[in-house]
Amino acid sequence: MIDQAGGIFFALIAIAVAVVVALLLYEAWALFSGRKPITLYVRDGIARFPHWAALVAFLAGLLGGHFWR
Repeated sequence: MIDQAGGIFFALIAIAVAVVVALLLYEAWALFSGRKPITLYVRDGIARFPHWAALVAFLAGLLGGHFWR
């Protein structure tokens, strides 16, 4: 049972890393091709919903501080 949980955890981490790499590749492609990069969408979203952005940042810091050793 423990081995299965480790395998599932590894798969989730591998998927998360793949998503981050895909986002980085898209960001580089958008910058080189003159399209709107993801960072501008994020900046627009933070400007529109600052309270939600603060809540997400707080929760990310809380979880990161809780699980980081």
